[in-house]
Amino acid sequence: MPYYATVPDSMRERLAELAALLHRCRDTYLRIDEDHHWMVHPSSAAASDLAVFAGTVGVRDDRLVVEAVATYLELAAAHCGGLAGLYDAGEIVASPWPLARSLLESCARAIWILGSDPSAEPAVNRLARAYIDNDLSAEYEKEISEYLQGRQWPAYLAAKERFTRLRAEISTVFPETTGRDFNKRTIHGQVCLGPTDTVLWFFALLAKSAHRPLDPRAPKAVYDLLSTHTHPTLDPVGRRRLFAEWDDGGRRAQTIRLDGIEWLTSLAAMGIYDALSSVYQYCGWEFDIDSEFETMIDRTLPGFLWPSP
Repeated sequence: MPYYATVPDSMRERLAELAALLHRCRDTYLRIDEDHHWMVHPSSAAASDLAVFAGTVGVRDDRLVVEAVATYLELAAAHCGGLAGLYDAGEIVASPWPLARSLLESCARAIWILGSDPSAEPAVNRLARAYIDNDLSAEYEKEISEYLQGRQWPAYLAAKERFTRLRAEISTVFPETTGRDFNKRTIHGQVCLGPTDTVLWFFALLAKSAHRPLDPRAPKAVYDLLSTHTHPTLDPVGRRRLFAEWDDGGRRAQTIRLDGIEWLTSLAAMGIYDALSSVYQYCGWEFDIDSEFETMIDRTLPGFLWPSP
């Protein structure tokens, strides 16, 4: 049957433009593999970190920070592709919001691991934050495997072994780490932020880097709005439902508006643009050399990168 919320052709043209921008956000991430193969520049901050990690007793993988950041960026890029697919299909009533929130959470987590200014803090702080997220992921994997499959299943045993090995590695690298520290998600003085606090920290960083005046309450309001659209709620979908009387009965239809979708796209583009530019700088690569990415954002979302005062 046809989709119940009709999207006008003129609106589909705009959705296609927004989808093309999101595809470009995703492709800019994918070009890292093509152009750099995730090999950092020898004079970069990342290269300096790799040298420190390689000389640190107990570290099994000196690329731990780079790989954690790359994984979060890959998640964000995949969500960009998912959003673009929803736009192309006209599925814009509710589905884009959870993807946009997850995209921003992934970008925020990548930059949280790097820190607001990698040159202003020691490399071991980044290593500790990467360990925090690896430990958290390993523990979740172990618990989920146990609850869903039981302790005798190979998947659980493998997850348990990975978790135990990682905990032993962290204790070797940071021997001051206690069981209480692990329970509090704290390693080497670095304290794990939850998803909400990570995004709030990221938004504040974005506002500072862009020199944009920001109401202190705005980051939380933005994240609350994204969360409200992600969890069951009556607003705004219920508010947009229109009931019309027909001879053969009533009909309900959704009124489709683009302003919310354009706002979501701006958030997504802002998040991944800033995350990518920060990672490029950390790894010593030139970002958007030909300015094509920047030009496409400015053409699709005028004034987005350099808003009028």
